Amino acid sequence: MSSTQTDEKLQIVAFSTDNTTDTPNTIINIFLSKYTHTIIKESKHVISFLTKLPNSEEQKKIMVCSVLKLEKEYTGVKDVNCYIMFVNIEEKDSINKLNNIIVYFNNYCDDSKKIFLIGFFKNNNNINLSMEELSGILEDNHLQYEYKQMNLEKKYEVEKIFLEILDYSTKHPIKGFEKSTNDAKSCFIF
Repeated sequence: MSSTQTDEKLQIVAFSTDNTTDTPNTIINIFLSKYTHTIIKESKHVISFLTKLPNSEEQKKIMVCSVLKLEKEYTGVKDVNCYIMFVNIEEKDSINKLNNIIVYFNNYCDDSKKIFLIGFFKNNNNINLSMEELSGILEDNHLQYEYKQMNLEKKYEVEKIFLEILDYSTKHPIKGFEKSTNDAKSCFIF
């Protein structure tokens, strides 16, 4: 069974408690450094690339849009396979930032879509936030999520987790989008 390029498009919206040094694009670029890919577009808000995933015959177009300004509603924020919330678990203030992300999410995003809550760190000795603290926030808001933790210094951890997210996204197409040949529903976050 053949499929078109558009059928293979994955769209993810990402948030981060750290929009200066460890942005979603920074973390995705760690994954891409270990994986064969072609960058289609990269800006502060979006990274779009082609890659062939394991167990896949064809390349997939993957677009990850980052919500960097929580005061603004963005077009396409609901037209996604899933969401990623990156939380710097070395920073205690990340709890407040995560709460702000959740408020935005509840106002503008599709709460029927899965959230990958990613606690990231660079130094095991500096972890200040537990999985229970972070998970509690999402559970209190009745959100569907899966928690993962990664050390950004270990590229294989970043690669493994990002491949799991892409695998999930492949198996959960965007409703009404899977056979579309129109890119009008693409994520526009600028």
